[in-house]
Amino acid sequence: MHESGQWIANTLLGPCSKLDPQGVGSAITYYRRYSLAAFAGIAQEDDDGSAASGKGHPTALQYISQAQLNRLNAALNACSPKVQEKFESDHPNMTKITTDVYDGIVASLEAAAKKYQERTQPA
Repeated sequence: MHESGQWIANTLLGPCSKLDPQGVGSAITYYRRYSLAAFAGIAQEDDDGSAASGKGHPTALQYISQAQLNRLNAALNACSPKVQEKFESDHPNMTKITTDVYDGIVASLEAAAKKYQERTQPA
C-alpha cells in the first residue's frame, strides 16, 4: 500500500506442476518475482529454473574429428552418385557434422555403399 492509501491489485492464474506444499510455494515465489520484475521493467534471468529442472545450460556442439571426416568421406565415395549428391546437398559443410549424429550417418552411408557395390559388381 502506498502512503497515500492507494494500492494496485492483480490476479494471476498459472499452472502449478507440483501440487505439494513445496511446489505450490515455488510457483507462488516464481510468479511473484516475475510479475514484480515485469511491473518494474526489470529483465530477469531464470536463475533457478534451469538448475532445479536439472537441464542446465546447453553444452557446446562437438564436431567430428579429421579421422572421422576421413571415414565419412571414404564411405560417401563408395556410394552411388545419387546418394553422394543427396548427402552433399543435405550436408554442404561436412566439418560441421556433430559427434552425436556421426555414428548414425556413417552406418547409413556404409550400408548404402555396400548395397551399391553389390549391385555394380559383376557376378
